[in-house]
Amino acid sequence: MLIYSPELLIKYKEDLKLVASLSNLFSDSEVPLIYYRATENIYCECFGATNVSRNDSTADAVIGTVGVGIKTFLNTTRNQKIAEFNRQAPLYSGLGGINLAKKISELRNERISFAMRIYNLNHMIYHCVVRGPNKIEIFEEPLLPVDISTLELLAETDKKICFKDKYETYEFYFAKSTLFKQFNLEKPILSLGVKILENPMEQLRTLLNTVERYYPNREHHYMKSYNEESLIIPLYSVKKGIRFVGEKSGLNQWNAGGRKRDKDEIYIPYPAKIRKECQTFFPSREEKWKMKIPNGNVISMKVCQESGKALMSDPNKALGKWLLREVLGLQPHELLTYDKLLKIGIDSVIIKKKHKLYSIDFVEFEE
Repeated sequence: MLIYSPELLIKYKEDLKLVASLSNLFSDSEVPLIYYRATENIYCECFGATNVSRNDSTADAVIGTVGVGIKTFLNTTRNQKIAEFNRQAPLYSGLGGINLAKKISELRNERISFAMRIYNLNHMIYHCVVRGPNKIEIFEEPLLPVDISTLELLAETDKKICFKDKYETYEFYFAKSTLFKQFNLEKPILSLGVKILENPMEQLRTLLNTVERYYPNREHHYMKSYNEESLIIPLYSVKKGIRFVGEKSGLNQWNAGGRKRDKDEIYIPYPAKIRKECQTFFPSREEKWKMKIPNGNVISMKVCQESGKALMSDPNKALGKWLLREVLGLQPHELLTYDKLLKIGIDSVIIKKKHKLYSIDFVEFEE
């Protein structure tokens, strides 16, 4: 588990209480309502964590070498969704019973392993913000891969299967391909009472009037200082509606003919349609730019090849060494396939630009 300083825990409690106090804006329940994105943002801001919750990863936040899965839910049920496998349905179609449990467990473990490779993590934890009448309790527990060697089928119906390993109990629902886990809600690491404001709108109106009185140009200032763009680029090609990774191009460029190539020689395909719509996103061809990868390192990049159809690193093998070996876990001269991307639950990258510094992470692409 993580150790938080008393000062930061005090700030965290106060920020949660503040947001929870506004619950009457959305609900008339005595149970405080906090949107899960707000919880993620508060956690990261208070504890200095990197927020990766938008990147389709098992981790929502990263603190050093620890990945944190942040859950926000009511205290009326311990069963909470931890993963969804809609896109992976072809990989387990036709399976049932213990064989289905094993396949879902394999897919779950691959996602955990993928997150740990991306962010260079040593271990992962769950941080649960659990809401009850006029209170919030915080629980933490290890975020573990499924121990397949101790897997045991508990029940199977036409709607779900239930199974467990030596650590956890799981339920997999067929309708939405969702995996649930039972969380331990016995020993909170933090507990706080919440006073819900009767008329939060009036409080906000008073606050806004104060801000406008003393900072009349604040909105204009923020608009001018904020400068971030993002671009999603698929790692695959499409032919007759079928997604695939080319055997001799893109992330398998090392396998192309014509000359001897390094085992890590790759490029990220930059499709013509996206290039046309986002002509100023990257610098001009052959002009180098810096890109931060999720583990914190920075590599040099440039737009290359005919019509600028490739994003390559300099040196070229730097991108392949990180993406093929460290992230995707491929062996030298092992072809990347779309099934491999499907198994880990990502098939695209998202590149962000802020003040001329680029960063990259992984997402699932939806057309």
